[in-house]
Amino acid sequence: MEVVVKDSEVQVPQKPILRFHQREEVKQEIEDIDNSLNPQNPFKMRGGADVAEASSRMRRLKKQLNDYSPPEVPGAVKDKLAKRAKEIEEQVTNGMPTHEEMRKNPAGMVGRHMRWEKANKKRILEWKNIQQILEPDSNDPDLSNFERLRPSGEMDRFRGDAQINGLMSFGNIPQEYWDRVFQGAKPNSALEQVKKVEEESKIDKRKLPRTEEQKRVLAERLALARAKQAETKDPVSPQEGESVPFEGA
Repeated sequence: MEVVVKDSEVQVPQKPILRFHQREEVKQEIEDIDNSLNPQNPFKMRGGADVAEASSRMRRLKKQLNDYSPPEVPGAVKDKLAKRAKEIEEQVTNGMPTHEEMRKNPAGMVGRHMRWEKANKKRILEWKNIQQILEPDSNDPDLSNFERLRPSGEMDRFRGDAQINGLMSFGNIPQEYWDRVFQGAKPNSALEQVKKVEEESKIDKRKLPRTEEQKRVLAERLALARAKQAETKDPVSPQEGESVPFEGA
C-alpha cells in the first residue's frame, strides 16, 4: 500500500487501512501460528491437514498485514496529508446532520442522512486512512472516528415534527443578552428568589438603618403599646392606716 504524490496532490489508498489494534491482533495470530508450527515446540502440530491449513492461514495474514498497513511517508508528505484532511473535513461537515438532528429524528432525517453518507462515503474513507497514516502507532479508538467531527446542533429547541420533541430552554443564551434586557439586574426566576431569601435570612434586620417611615410606624406602635399598658396597670396599693373609699357607698 503506497501513497502517490503528484505535484501538490496526494492520492491516498482507496482500501481501508487496518487500525493499530487490528494490526496488533493480526501480528499476534501470526506469532501463535508460527509457534504452533515450530519444530522445537513440544506442543507443535504433528502434521496433516491442520498444518497445511495453519500454514495457509499464516500466509494470508502476512499478506493482509502487508497490503493493509499504513505506509511510511516522509514529513513533507505528512504535511500534505494533513492539509488534505482539513479540506475533507470542511467539505464533508458542510450539510452533515447534527447530533441533535440524529437524536431527535425529525421527519425526513433518515433519508437525508443516507443521501449525505452516500455522497461522502469515499471522502470519509480517505479521511480515515489519512488519520492512520499520520499516526500509525496511535491506539486511540476514536482516531479514525468521523463522528467526533459531527456538529452538535441546537440543543435547546423544541421540534414538534421529531420523534423526540425535546424541550425549549434558554441555557445557551449569552450573559450579555440577559444584561442588556434586564439592564444589569438579574432575572426574577425561582432560583434567584430562593437565593434572595437565603441571603436575607442571614441579615440581622435589627441592625439595619431605619427609614423615616419605619421610624414613624415604630413610634406609633410604641405609643399604642404604652397606652394599653397604662389602662391595664394595677392600682397603687393603699398605705397602712389609709382608708379606701367604697365606690358603691
